[in-house]
Formats: sequence, C-alpha cells, structure tokens
Amino acid sequence: MSRARNLADYVSSGDELALKAPLASPTFTGIATAPSLVLTPGSAPATTEGAIYYDSTSDTVKVRTSSEWFPLQEKAIGGTVNTSVAGYRIHTFTSSGTFTANTAMNVEYLVVAGGGGGGTNEGGGAGAGGYRANELYNFAVTAQHYTITVGAGGAGGAAASYGGANGGISVFSSITATGGGGGAGQNPDNNGENGASGGGASRAGSAGTAIYDGGTIGSAAWQGRVGGTGNGSYRAGAGGGGALTVGANSTNTTTAGAGGDGQINNITGGDVTYAGGGGGGSWGAGNPGGSGGAGGGATGDGTGTTVPTAATANTGGGGGGGGSTVAGATVAGGNGGSGIVIIRYAI
Repeated sequence: MSRARNLADYVSSGDELALKAPLASPTFTGIATAPSLVLTPGSAPATTEGAIYYDSTSDTVKVRTSSEWFPLQEKAIGGTVNTSVAGYRIHTFTSSGTFTANTAMNVEYLVVAGGGGGGTNEGGGAGAGGYRANELYNFAVTAQHYTITVGAGGAGGAAASYGGANGGISVFSSITATGGGGGAGQNPDNNGENGASGGGASRAGSAGTAIYDGGTIGSAAWQGRVGGTGNGSYRAGAGGGGALTVGANSTNTTTAGAGGDGQINNITGGDVTYAGGGGGGSWGAGNPGGSGGAGGGATGDGTGTTVPTAATANTGGGGGGGGSTVAGATVAGGNGGSGIVIIRYAI
C-alpha cells in the first residue's frame, strides 16, 4: 500500500488554517525582487484619476490628477534651483546651459545681457546690458529643451585710448537681450558705442545710442537708455546708459558723468537691481571718476593710475571709464559685468 499522504491527512481543519496564515504573509529579511514595470509608449489613455502612462512625445512618465496629466518628475530642470520662495520654483543661470521643461506651462523670466567695457583716457563709462523681463506669468513654454545663453561682459579698452567692447547677448527661447555699448576712448573718435544701453562718450564725443529705447521697460522695444555726451573740452568722460535712466553728461567742472541706474526686479523673492551703467573716467588731478549706476555699474577712474574695478558679475552692469594722469599716462577701462537668466513658475 502507498505511503504517500497529503498534508491534510495529518492536520485538522483548524490546524490547516493556522499553517496557511504565516505562509500567506511571510517576513522578508533581504531585498525583494520583482519583474520590471514596463509602460508602452503612446498617447494619454482614458482620463481616470490615478492612471499612469509613458508619454513618448515629451519623454516623461505622467500620472492623472483630478484635472490634468502631471509629470512624475519635476516640472523643469536646469540651472541653480531655488524653492525657498513659497509657491514658486526658480531656475537661475549665471552661465550658459539648458532649461528643460517637462510639461507645458507659463513662466516669468528675467533676461539680462552682458554690460559693455569702459573706454580709456578720460573715457566714457559703458552701457548696461539689455534688460528684458515679464512679470505676468504669461510666457508659454512647452515640454522641450531650451538653450540658455548668458552674455559675457565686454572687455575694457586697452590703455592706449581705445574704446571698450560691447557686451554679449543673453537668450532664453524667443527672448534676446542685446549687449551694452562700450564706453568711448579718445581713439579714434571719442564716441560711445551703440548697444542695448549706449556707452558714454569720452570728453569730446557723442553718446552711444540705445538701440532699444522706447516703449515699455523690459520689452523688446526698450532694453536700456542712451549714454551721456562729452562736454567738448574738459577732461572727463560721460556715463553709460542704464536700463532705467540715461548716463550723465560730463560737465565743465571736469567731473565725469555717472552711469545710469538699472531696473529693480523681484523674481528671486526680493528686490534686486540689474543693468546699471558705468561711470566715466577723469583726469587724475583731483577730479573724481563718475559713479556707477545702481545695478552693478562700475565707478570710473579718477586717478589715471588704477584700472576701474570690473562691473558686478551677473548684473549686466557697465564697466567704468579709465582715466589719465597729469603727465598723460592712461589706464585701461574696466570690464563689463556678465548677464543672467532667471526663470520662475508656480508649483
């Protein structure tokens, strides 16, 4: 006779239930493994709350909320991210990079170009980088990669009476801010360079034109203001234009012109001023250099011996004009400040 038996032959029905309980709910002391979950790429399925699918168009996994398909990852990545401002996520780019939006949304932006470099030999202060901003959260982005360009500051003019270079452009999507105009040197023509904000003239020249000076501040039509004009004979340069106000003329008191002021913006949660113009340089006989405009603009040289400190980085400030000594020696103009791009949206 066969000795094979079922387990049930040896236990009662009560014992069987007691045996099944621990077998049905085992305790794992290691790492449990399971087959990978694979979602078939495709379009959105029925709008059942809690449904999950892989959107092959935007390359994201999305979950259905009560009102929309929401990406499981962050809405966007790129730059330095700040979430300390309640209700908002802020992406700051102090150098060129990529902003990747994982979903369509409306954003606020600040795009500031690089400021120009200051001129030499009683040179003009440089114009600030172009200032563009939208505080209405109505700039639409879609799920894609956006190349961010942050403009460099323009180089100050060499110590041989040359003018400074224009700043570099900054770009986000269709928004382009133009670089600030370089400040004038006495070689070759004393005239400030044209830019988003105009560069200041040296002592005897004309101001640089602000090529976007009209309309609403921060728009494509108005990115900055004109630089100051030289006084014709006295030994002082004019100030570069800022985002908000014009650069000051140099005067017949041999006082160099101040840089124009920049614009206040609170996209980062507090008021910060951007895009100030650079001050003009002066003759080193006790005559002060022009002060830099609020928003990173650099002060011009009034000694003829010290190159002006560069404009503040990531403000788009204009460089200060270089001065000259009583004996006729000159120093280089100051470098412009680099630009910045900031993007903010509700979370």
